[in-house]
Amino acid sequence: MDDEVSLNFSIPTDNEGYVTLECPFCNDKFKLEVTEVKQDDVINLYCPYCGLLNEVNKFLPKEVIEQATIIASNYLKQLLNGYLDNVEKTFKNSNIISVKTQKFNLENEKELFEISDNFESIEFNCCNGKAKVNVIEKLGVYCPYCGVW
Repeated sequence: MDDEVSLNFSIPTDNEGYVTLECPFCNDKFKLEVTEVKQDDVINLYCPYCGLLNEVNKFLPKEVIEQATIIASNYLKQLLNGYLDNVEKTFKNSNIISVKTQKFNLENEKELFEISDNFESIEFNCCNGKAKVNVIEKLGVYCPYCGVW
């Protein structure tokens, strides 16, 4: 089966259009403007706190990864349930084969929401970018786009 499937869901932003990201190294959270993160030329990001570099998709928060996993799992379970229905129907009137199947239960999707936080906006002159960082860490942070401190 060569059909490609695309499953979509929304990641919430705050009132100013910032999306929460989470460093895969230090697990600290920060925010970037969603329009900047979605640009084709933004492939990697630096963590504003620890300064380590990784691919943009590696900065997705655990809650987003969990939601994507549930959505993909439910899609697969729906496909399998449909297949099992067809198997039951195929052999329904057979005197030779009796088929009983057990359906896969779908998981409840969790609602993703943006929580209020103590992040403050900061501008980076090096890249003309903006970020929201934890106010405690604001004294010294790395630019998420070029890594300058």
